[in-house]
Amino acid sequence: MKKLVLLCPALLALGCGEKPLTESAIERALEKAVELESLKHRNDLYYLGDKRTPYSGWIKELYESGQAKSLSQIKDGKPHGGVTWWHENGEKGAE
Repeated sequence: MKKLVLLCPALLALGCGEKPLTESAIERALEKAVELESLKHRNDLYYLGDKRTPYSGWIKELYESGQAKSLSQIKDGKPHGGVTWWHENGEKGAE
């Protein structure tokens, strides 16, 4: 049991070791991303429009100015991976 208790934090640390996206990767993802408002939330999953299969891909939220507010991924209709946030002035807030 002690080994399991010690192993859990180590596995969590390894699982959280995602590398942040490069600026060019962020730009490409923002181009591909669909706006969060275009997704529908049904049965705890996200769908693009009236499609029957859950959405997988990049999603973004925008400020009224058109500036990116957030960028994240959805896989099989569920949030997947990290989120990048920006302030309305375009400065990255958090990743």
